[in-house]
Amino acid sequence: MIRTQATGCSPAAIPALSAALAAALLVATPPLQASSPQAWEAQRRQLIEACRQVSGLRQTRPLGDPVDFPELVALLQAGAYPQPHMAGQRGRELCLFDKRSGRARVAEADRFLLPPAVAPRPTP
Repeated sequence: MIRTQATGCSPAAIPALSAALAAALLVATPPLQASSPQAWEAQRRQLIEACRQVSGLRQTRPLGDPVDFPELVALLQAGAYPQPHMAGQRGRELCLFDKRSGRARVAEADRFLLPPAVAPRPTP
C-alpha cells in the first residue's frame, strides 16, 4: 500500500477526507443573514444624525442617496451657512461616515457640483 508523506494515508483516502472536511466546515460555519429593511433604515438614520451633528451648516438635509463603501458611507448634504455675513446662503457638504467608529467628518462640497446644464442625464 502506498502512503503519502504529508498525511500518512493512502492516496485513495484523500478525496474522502477532503469531502468530510468540507462537510464539517459547512456545518460549523454559521449561516449568513441579510440585513433587514429595519436595520438598513436604522443605519441610514444614524448616518444622517451623525452628519447633521458635525455639520457647519444649519438645517441640513441629505441630497440624494448615501454612497456605500466597505469601511465608510458618503453623503452629500445641504443647509444654510450660519455666519451673519452669508445672509442664509445655501451650502453643501460632503459627509464621510466611518461604519466602525460611528463618527462622521464633513468638508465643504460647493465646488464639487456640476452646474445643472452640464449634469449627466439619468440612465433610463
